[in-house]
Amino acid sequence: MKRFLSVLALLAALARAETPSKSVELLNGHDLAAWELVATPAADFATVCHYNADGSLAVAGQPVSFLATQASYENYQLHAEWRWPATAAKNWCGEGRQD
Repeated sequence: MKRFLSVLALLAALARAETPSKSVELLNGHDLAAWELVATPAADFATVCHYNADGSLAVAGQPVSFLATQASYENYQLHAEWRWPATAAKNWCGEGRQD
């Protein structure tokens, strides 16, 4: 019986570990505290990325870099929307704007 209760307690703990207590919104429209800028050579985060007053994220595009979360996540949902400014000559594939 003691072994059964130990196994049951272990299964309950594992089940709790799989279910997050709340969602985490990494792009919150206010700050980029959960992110790090990965660039070579290193660049100032504030000059490359910032939030606009409307909550949209503005990215300069130079230097070539990417954002990475400071923590690791699994079993997540990602929703992303983006747009190119009207003055953009080429998209990420190197093709002209497709309006």
